[in-house]
Amino acid sequence: MVNENDIIESVKSIELDNDSIEATTIEDNRTDSRSVVLFFGFDIVNSTQVKTMAYDSWTEILDGILKNVQETVNTKFREEVQLWRIQGDCIVFVCSVNKFDLNEKVRDVSRVLKKVNKWITDKTNSLNNLNYVYSFLGLQAFAWIGIVTNDLNDVRKHPFDNYSKKIKIRDTEVMFEFLGNDIDTGFRIAKYTRNGQLALSFELAYFLLENNNSILDLVTYKKLKGVWNNKYYPIIWYDNTDTKEGITQNFAFDAGESDELIKEYYQNKDREDQSPLRQVIQVKDLDMFTLGKEMMDRIIKDRRLSSKINEMRKLLINPGSVDELIKPSLIEMHCVAICYFKEGADYKFLIAKRKNKDYMDGKWEFGCAKPRLQDTIEESLKDEYKKDFGVSIVPVCDSCRSDKSPIPFAVYKVIKQENSIQKGIIFAAEITNVEEMKRNIATKNFEKHSDVVLESYESIINRKNSNEQFVPDFFDSLGKVYSYLKKKKKRCLMYIEK
Repeated sequence: MVNENDIIESVKSIELDNDSIEATTIEDNRTDSRSVVLFFGFDIVNSTQVKTMAYDSWTEILDGILKNVQETVNTKFREEVQLWRIQGDCIVFVCSVNKFDLNEKVRDVSRVLKKVNKWITDKTNSLNNLNYVYSFLGLQAFAWIGIVTNDLNDVRKHPFDNYSKKIKIRDTEVMFEFLGNDIDTGFRIAKYTRNGQLALSFELAYFLLENNNSILDLVTYKKLKGVWNNKYYPIIWYDNTDTKEGITQNFAFDAGESDELIKEYYQNKDREDQSPLRQVIQVKDLDMFTLGKEMMDRIIKDRRLSSKINEMRKLLINPGSVDELIKPSLIEMHCVAICYFKEGADYKFLIAKRKNKDYMDGKWEFGCAKPRLQDTIEESLKDEYKKDFGVSIVPVCDSCRSDKSPIPFAVYKVIKQENSIQKGIIFAAEITNVEEMKRNIATKNFEKHSDVVLESYESIINRKNSNEQFVPDFFDSLGKVYSYLKKKKKRCLMYIEK
């Protein structure tokens, strides 16, 4: 019987002495409860100074910045991101990640940083006495990745795993806490970022570089408490400037004198200037202060990180169930739009064949959207179908209701696995960009579907006699919408008091 408290204490106390870890990694191909998770945070620069200067307004100022960060993150990442914690003037998020979207998600973190910093600068430039305080403020960021599991046995088997613990607040609310070496490392790295800069963990930087992302820069090396057995750790920044000057564009002209970290950066870049650190960190025929694959491979070799990197790579390609690790248990709702347009006296419908799906692969369907918490069902349908098919739609709405909500034609449920039931609602929607949609279909370039067609009701019904497969109640759902369209009557839902 595994004791949860013992596991938590062991996770807290492990030091990453990779000399021993390299030999003790246990092979386990099961990935259901394990996945690589992206952690990223934003910290307000000079917030303590502002609290002293603007004692009567600092709460409004700092709260406004944190609110702006959260809104910008939600806009960039939508439902993919979870707020983890707000601690002081620092806000941290967690997000699922895989090999194919890692670069873009880190780039989005950088974009959030730039956008909020611009917002702070614009506040400074406005003619307002209160906004003068903003000239002392800025935003800095940090990010890291880690293997996360909610299975206590995994923590014993895999020395690199971090533990996701679900904490019940009340019957309807839960929160997550994360424990592990990578969590500690992430907050250690946060100390070595600066205004406008995004500091990255070594592992995150390694995979970005492996994915041909060259906009990274090595600042210096630091000994982080409890990390890599207190040996030197590379401080790496993400270059979000898109300029030849790189990260130095964000430096003040005298930053090299007033900031020791930036002073080290300039010293380390000068190969002729044998800085104290360059005298300590030396490898023959290899510059350990120029970021590149050979330099990072040498760190992996010396710190014995190959097992950890290989395990991360495997999980980035084949991630487990991330939602169980970072998100509260909410009802999973799907919305289907049976899309149509009128051609002559009849109607044509959009149908699509699923591809690369773990569930119902190769079956014909009508597409699907997951409604977002911050959007209406109509907005979610329009956005998702535009993204998946390039189709512009107008859902059939109930004109007799004040909110003009889409009319449900049917509800359904799908049991994907034990204790997991997906619920869904089927709607109808008219296609408004028919010619453009026809051109899209001709390209056959759809990420989620191997085939997409526009066909008449009779043509689709004739597919019944073929060997093709369809999602459950496919023809019943299509028949309900087709029958509605043929009646050409306005539908009005009325409640009559008895």
